Amino acid sequence: MSIQIGRIKGISIRLHFTLLVVFSLVAWTLAMSFMPQLFPGLTSLEYWVMGIAGAILLFASVLLHELSHSIIALKFGIKVRQIILFIFGGVSDIEEETRNPRKEFEIAFAGPATSFILSAIFAALWLIMSSAAFQGAQVFEGIMLYGAIINALLGAFNLLPAFPLDGGRILRAALVGRMKRDFDRANGHRRQDRHSNILRPHGAGLFCDPHQRLSQRHLAAPHRVVSPERSAILQVPV
Repeated sequence: MSIQIGRIKGISIRLHFTLLVVFSLVAWTLAMSFMPQLFPGLTSLEYWVMGIAGAILLFASVLLHELSHSIIALKFGIKVRQIILFIFGGVSDIEEETRNPRKEFEIAFAGPATSFILSAIFAALWLIMSSAAFQGAQVFEGIMLYGAIINALLGAFNLLPAFPLDGGRILRAALVGRMKRDFDRANGHRRQDRHSNILRPHGAGLFCDPHQRLSQRHLAAPHRVVSPERSAILQVPV
């Protein structure tokens, strides 16, 4: 059971009802434990603002992660039905898997790459906010710090070499690509050897010794029978 909240590049973005459970849990954990430990001395309202903003940021990051997969798939002409955000994160409902290892590698790698880029952006913003002196700067600082941490973890977790994580797909694409290159290389050598075997009978005589060719021609020539009269003529001295 899910509801559609919009469309991006023709892709339906849907939220599963289980998202409400994890959203509440993440917001509560951030507001009651994570943020008070890192930024003590703030009000309860500020902690809840940080918690709710962090939960929104988490699922926005997951959405961008999955959207990057879908955009690369669309670039290769692969249809994407929808993106669903649910309790365990998000999933891109791609119509079919590509059989091209290079395309699969790019589609799978797009997600972690996007997460690491977002992590770097949030880390830069956190550094800026940490040196700011205006009121409420710590609230923004905490949100940016959480964005940097969660995107780094999201990218690293998805790079684990386990299927169907992105890392498993990347590993499969790399192995299939390597096997395909080895297969093509082996077939290329086989075709080259077969071509050489075809040409060898025609070109073998071009590189042998001239005396050997002469002796072979002499051996291959037919024997002529000389008549007794011609033999006698040939034996008369001049």
